[in-house]
Amino acid sequence: MLILSALITGVATGSMYGLLALGFHVTWAVSRTVNFAQGSSMMLGAVLLYGLTVTHSWPGAGAVVVALASAASMAWPSSAAWCARSWRGSPRRG
Repeated sequence: MLILSALITGVATGSMYGLLALGFHVTWAVSRTVNFAQGSSMMLGAVLLYGLTVTHSWPGAGAVVVALASAASMAWPSSAAWCARSWRGSPRRG
């Protein structure tokens, strides 16, 4: 049972690292900049999920939905502002 728990934890942690690395790569490939705010957005969702499930005893599915929605609502304004600033003055492709 301990091996199964370690395997599941390892796959979950590796998946999070992989998604974070993919986000860094896509940002670098498109704009040639590194955005370290991606890590803080991921940690916001993880800490919120932990707090809801462990501290407040929420059911897993509800806590995941609330944590994802909260992290997205915190990341969306900065992302929209960055995209609007970077697209301003760029040539339109049609």
